[in-house]
Amino acid sequence: MKKFLYILLILLFATAGKLNAKEYSLEEAIKESLQNSWVVKSKELSVESAYQKMKESRSPLFPQLKGLVNASYLIGVPEIKIEDKGIKLNKEFSGNVKLNTGYIIYDGGLIKSTADQAFLNWENEKLSLTLLNQKIILDTISKFLNVLRSKQLVVVAEKRLASFVEQYKVTKSLFEAGVAPRADLLQSEAQVANGEIELEQAKGNEAISVSTLAEQLGIDLEENVEVKDELIFTPLNLDYNDALEIAYSNRIELRNIDKLEKIASDGITIAKSGNKPQIALNIDYNVYSNNIFVKNNSAQTTLALTLPLFDGFLTKSKTKEAEAVYKEITCERENLKRQIALQVKASLIQVNTSYVKYNKSQQAVASAEESLRVAKIRYKSGIAPFIEISQTEAILQSAQTSQVNNLYDYYQALANLSFTLGIIEQGKFPENLFSLRKETRK
Repeated sequence: MKKFLYILLILLFATAGKLNAKEYSLEEAIKESLQNSWVVKSKELSVESAYQKMKESRSPLFPQLKGLVNASYLIGVPEIKIEDKGIKLNKEFSGNVKLNTGYIIYDGGLIKSTADQAFLNWENEKLSLTLLNQKIILDTISKFLNVLRSKQLVVVAEKRLASFVEQYKVTKSLFEAGVAPRADLLQSEAQVANGEIELEQAKGNEAISVSTLAEQLGIDLEENVEVKDELIFTPLNLDYNDALEIAYSNRIELRNIDKLEKIASDGITIAKSGNKPQIALNIDYNVYSNNIFVKNNSAQTTLALTLPLFDGFLTKSKTKEAEAVYKEITCERENLKRQIALQVKASLIQVNTSYVKYNKSQQAVASAEESLRVAKIRYKSGIAPFIEISQTEAILQSAQTSQVNNLYDYYQALANLSFTLGIIEQGKFPENLFSLRKETRK
């Protein structure tokens, strides 16, 4: 009776722990991970910084307006004599108030190209944030799958231990009846002990995977976390050429290269502006002045033309350098496309391989279970030795472990493919892969 109450208390505590646990679906886990990621928050600040720099770069595109106030005291004011009468050319104390505006009318495209570069840099920062989100989503999916995997491996270990305990009871009864040798009983006891060790190891791995997921979600590592297994298992029918076209349309890295190419093109314009003339307009409006040479409410307009004559071949060298950068980026695009093609090919192979392996492992489990059932009957009947049960138990354990690993390897392969195609944040995983259509590539 006491033993029963003790077991009941353990079950109650375990149930209470699960009731207090927060349960996450995969979508909820991804949302929590993105919300709590300090890396994402830091990148968002980088995007904001790039946005402000872009606004700064555009300020020269607008006229600049300044207010100027000057006051001076002149000792020894010069004077001229007219009919032996001295007339001072200025006052000892003078002051003026004026407004000044200036605008660069033409500079060979320097200001506009610099502003365009800053805008493209801002766009690139936003693309980098999107890529970072995709990587965090992939990490979250991987760690979520590891929790599901570890939980299933605990179930496998529990079933294996239960089988060992059941066989121990049979072996013990046969030993007590004088049918089975003591060696069989000792081997059976060893199996139970090993089964208990394997179960503890599986539970330890589960606890580690849960803590790893909690860290990814940005929550307390001591918090109880449960996960919902809502994944669907179905084959993926996706042609390599279609997959490659989707990847080329969606990969952030290629869109980033597009921006870098435009930045490099603006860099060429900026470099060439060094040998272009510059035209600037400057207007001074004198609000007040007690200077005899400056009239109140008067204005002075200056149109300045600057012609570069010789700069020691600086502009030519800068232009050649900018053109080389542009060509380098073009080469990087082609290299990146080849890398993406390889990634898509490898990801599809991984998906197809893991799918086949899972189906084969299901067959292996069914065969191993039947083999173990027959071996137990043969041993109980005195036909087969105990070693036959041990061997079939080992085969079954390997098959069950492979079945679990192959299943979650398949889901992981789908996640990797989704990331490789650049669509991991588009829709619910893994349905976003199974529902792919050609319009996805547009």
